[in-house]
Amino acid sequence: MGAGGSNLSYLLRQQGVDAYAVDPRFGQDMQLLQNNIRERLGVVAERLIDPDSLTERVRAWLIKNLPGADPHNSFSQLALQQMLADQQRNPDNYVRGCADNLPVDPGSCDLAYSLEAVSEFMMDDPDQLQAAVKGMLRAVKPGGKVQICPWPDPEVPMLWWTPDQRRNARLIRRNLLGVRRWDTIPSRNGVCQLVITKS
Repeated sequence: MGAGGSNLSYLLRQQGVDAYAVDPRFGQDMQLLQNNIRERLGVVAERLIDPDSLTERVRAWLIKNLPGADPHNSFSQLALQQMLADQQRNPDNYVRGCADNLPVDPGSCDLAYSLEAVSEFMMDDPDQLQAAVKGMLRAVKPGGKVQICPWPDPEVPMLWWTPDQRRNARLIRRNLLGVRRWDTIPSRNGVCQLVITKS
């Protein structure tokens, strides 16, 4: 959900997963999306690099192992290029939609996943946040999961979460029906994710 320029659905399909990328911008000209993402990321076509840095050595290894990769591009550009090429080959896997009204049959998915889109764009508005989580829950089958990252950890206040955002995250839990399990799982880097299991 909120796939933007992510190549995650492409990478998942390479592993045999029936994955779909959903974003409200997919109905636009994909070149406009590409330009929008490039501007947001501050991505430039050419840049000076320090070939001895760890980041550049990792990037060089990835470029060497990604067919057709341009050595002047950053990670974000590589992901964006993969996504755009995959979108041209598999347009049915790139669906225009929003979390509160996912364009799938109810109960048809094993997992509805959002990396940053829900938490970045909806955490300030409790009604919008509630609608997004309910929409994602509606899309998954019983026993399926909704995963949202990042999410405020109730035990560890992080600097980037405002008190209102933390309150909104707590409020929606009280109003959700059909939830078997609700877990906030911290990661090693201090970013927490929410995993909801549907009844």
